Amino acid sequence: MIMIGFGLLTFIPHFFIIQLIWKNLIKPAKSTSMYFFITAIFLCIGIIVFIGQEYKKAIHTIKNFKESNYTELEKSFMIEKILGMHFFYHTRFCEFDGWRPPKHEPKLIIGMWLNRSIDPLNVDLKTRLELYKKFFPNNKYKFECSCAIAHRQDYYNDNLWKN
Repeated sequence: MIMIGFGLLTFIPHFFIIQLIWKNLIKPAKSTSMYFFITAIFLCIGIIVFIGQEYKKAIHTIKNFKESNYTELEKSFMIEKILGMHFFYHTRFCEFDGWRPPKHEPKLIIGMWLNRSIDPLNVDLKTRLELYKKFFPNNKYKFECSCAIAHRQDYYNDNLWKN
């Protein structure tokens, strides 16, 4: 019985999707709710496509940045997020989890998912931090918090911050 109960948990999101479709498209309480539902769906899809395109543009900008030997960078919102990846923006599991502060940027994650989870700036953490400080000098890069409970002091006293 316990195994069946845990197995049923996987169907909860499917139940919610079916319920949303049923109450808003198949048997709506009001005819206007169907139009609002469809409009919301297309609005969300449009935003997601826009974020994917912005990330793809940022990939090309980073490619030009590498070709200029990391000297010329066309700044944008997404470029700042890409430069901040791994030392304070969570994107996926990595060895620095728990070390960095708990920052999350959903637009960065959506852009990565739509572009095969590519990290266009394939450099080590120290270089990434130096580039971030160089091109975004007014942005804060070290925070007063860390995800880790046991290794919190490692974040505060890391050699990266001493340069």
